[in-house]
Order: sequence, then C-alpha cells, then structure tokens
Amino acid sequence: MLGFITFLASPVFLLGFGTSKGVVYYESEDNSWKSSVTWSAFVILIGSVTLLIISGFLLSKELSLWLLKDAKYSLYIKLHLITTSFNILTNPFILRLQFEQKAKSYVIASTSGALSIILFNVLFVVVLQYGVFGWVIGSLIGQIFGFFLFLLFVVKGTPFKINKTVSARLLKFGFPMIPSFIFLFAIEHSGKYFFQMFHELDGLGLYNIGANFGNIMLLPVSAFSTAWYPYFQSYINNKEEAKLLFGQIFYYYLAGFGFLAVCFFLFAKPAILLFTQESFHLAFQIVGILALGQFFVGVFNNFLVGVYYAKKVYLISVVQFVSAAIVVSLNYFLIPLYGFTIIAVIVTIGFGTMSIFMQWVNVKQKLWQPIYNWPKIMLLIINYGVVICIVYIASMTLSTTIYLLLTPVFLIGTLALIWLNFSKKERNTVLASISKLKKKYTS
Repeated sequence: MLGFITFLASPVFLLGFGTSKGVVYYESEDNSWKSSVTWSAFVILIGSVTLLIISGFLLSKELSLWLLKDAKYSLYIKLHLITTSFNILTNPFILRLQFEQKAKSYVIASTSGALSIILFNVLFVVVLQYGVFGWVIGSLIGQIFGFFLFLLFVVKGTPFKINKTVSARLLKFGFPMIPSFIFLFAIEHSGKYFFQMFHELDGLGLYNIGANFGNIMLLPVSAFSTAWYPYFQSYINNKEEAKLLFGQIFYYYLAGFGFLAVCFFLFAKPAILLFTQESFHLAFQIVGILALGQFFVGVFNNFLVGVYYAKKVYLISVVQFVSAAIVVSLNYFLIPLYGFTIIAVIVTIGFGTMSIFMQWVNVKQKLWQPIYNWPKIMLLIINYGVVICIVYIASMTLSTTIYLLLTPVFLIGTLALIWLNFSKKERNTVLASISKLKKKYTS
C-alpha cells in the first residue's frame, strides 16, 4: 500500500511537467534554452516536493492509519514520501537524456538505478532482516543513488540556468495535465471497483491474473513511446519532411505492434495453462483483450504530434476525460450483467475511444497531421480484426490439444497477411534487412 502514495503523489506534484517540458524544450534549438528548461523544471519541482514532504509529514499518522491500518507506521510513510520526492526530482534529468537521444546514458542510469534498489532491498530485507522497514530504507537509498546517477550524466553538458519565461511556460502547459492521471486511472482500474460491488471476488482474482499477462504488452509500447516523443519533436522545424515519414511510422507501428497483439491472443491460452493453477485457467480469456488495449495506447501516442506542435496539450486531458466518462458509464451499466471478461473489454474500449477521439480532435481543430495511407491502414486493421476473432473463437471453443496444433497455422497465416499487405518495395526492404542480419551473425 505504500506504493499507492507514489501512485497518487507523483502525477500531482510532478505538475504535469512530463508533458509541458516536451513542449517548451523544443521551442528553441539553443542549448542554453534547453538547459534552462531542465534546471527551471528541477527548481520548481524542489518547491513542489517540499510541499509534499511538509504536508505528508504533518499527516503521516493519518496516512499510516488509512493505508496501513495502524498509526504506528508513520515513519514508513515519511521515508516513502522522501523516496517519492527523489523519484519526482529525477524526472527532468530523465527527460533531458531522452530528448537529447542519449540512449546509452539513459539505459546505464535507469538500469543501474533499478538494480541498486533491488540490491539495497536484498541487503536490508534478506541479509539484515529488517522486514518492511528494510524495504522502505532500501528503496529510499536506491532511489537517491539513481537520482545522483542521472544528475551526473546530465550536469556535464547542461549548464545551470534558471529562466522565468521558461518556468511560466512549464507551469502554463503542465497544470492542465495534472488531472490526466485520474482519467487514466478511471479507464484502467475503475472496472475492478465496480466488479467488487456487484460480484464475488473470485472473478477479480481471474482478472488480475489475466491482467498480469496481458499488460506485458505495455513494455514494448512504453519503449516505443519513450523513443517517439523526442523523435517527433526533433522534426518541429521540419514538418514537411515529417508528413510522409510519420505516416509510414504509424503504418509500421500498426503492422508490428498489431502482430504482437495477435500473438497475445494466440499464446494466451497455452501460457495461462502452463504458468497458473487450474482454478485460474479461465484468465486466458482476457489476456489478448488487455494487450489490445495497450496497443491502442501506442496508437493514441502516434496521434499526439498535432497537439504538441500546436502547443494545445490541454486537449489531451479533454480527450482522456471524455474516454474516462464513457468507461465509467459502461462499467456502471454492463458490469452488473456480465463476468470478469467485460472489465477487460471496457478497458480496451476506453483506450480505443481515446485513440479515435484524439484523431477526431486533430481533424476538427485542423492540427498538423502526417499523410496517412488510410486504404492500406484500413485493410491491415480488417485483416488483424478477422485473425483476432478467429483465434479468440478457436481458443474458446476448441480443445486444448487441437488449439495447440493449429497455433502454428494461425501464426504463419498472420505473417502471410502482413507480407501480402506490404508493397513490393517494403518486401524488398525486409528481405534486404534479413540478409544483412544473416551475414552479420553467420560471418
């Protein structure tokens, strides 16, 4: 439950800088301006986390009673608030490395930081046997280590400079994004609370198991999104060249990540049967559905270019609010009538609605857009839709043995559809890439 503090506090006290910094950072190519964005954000966040710590310390007993059912754990609350504060303060440095496309430095710092948290947890919990207190201390020390690691990577090429104009613009674009996490929480998690109101908890256990598998799709989608934001912002002064390029990237995202989504549908049943007890086997029904929801998150991210270029990022919160309202309404009316599967269906509808509505806003507001090859895109979507329906029906109706025998057929068939959807030039590019890889690893 201590993690719930980070979940609630981080989006609020980060002040929406995760979005606003991306807007302000690329308003100038001057390194002095970009440096001032990083340091101005950092200084403002120092004030923000100071407020978090003061208010948290004053309310630590109440928070302990609420989260841990006992006021005696107030020290744990205080320490975890400090951990959360360092996590927030690291954000400007993380974004600096991402925006400058310093992938090697980012990977070293983030991996080392994560490993340090694990190692300190092992030291204090397993070796010194401090229990929960050891986990709190280990996480704090590991987070501080990660903070200074990112700082070291950033400070050399980022001269310290505070700019009042930059600070004002960070706050201007950031504040409208603060409610965003509430809307996303409603889309992804409100269904579970409605389910508890109308059904027994066994179904919720099935849902959580299926979600653990389906949300693995979040890993590649997050990796794409992390690279996508600085990439499309780098074309802010070269939008004409980006029009055709970004349209192609969107198509290849649909092709590649759509195939991954199909694989989640395809392998959900054997994976759940292999790794879970018999009482949880029905959880396979929602794995692919939730993976498809995460796929739509990536589609949504593809459609964000226009609002960033127009500096109308507040529209993101509007889109998420409408999508959340739809999800909550569907949860209220449908969850009492159906089982745990409907939670996953509504989550995916929510993320799908978010994507479609975002593109509708782009068109309605006449924002900058790439050139999309919609006939080709729609053909690919129809192909994937048919495959997903066939695979899902087969997994629900066929015996496990027959389904496993047909799995390679479904896989090859999906790859064949993708191949047929590619142009001759795209096929030649794929074959050339395969040939290069083959030579590289066989020579």
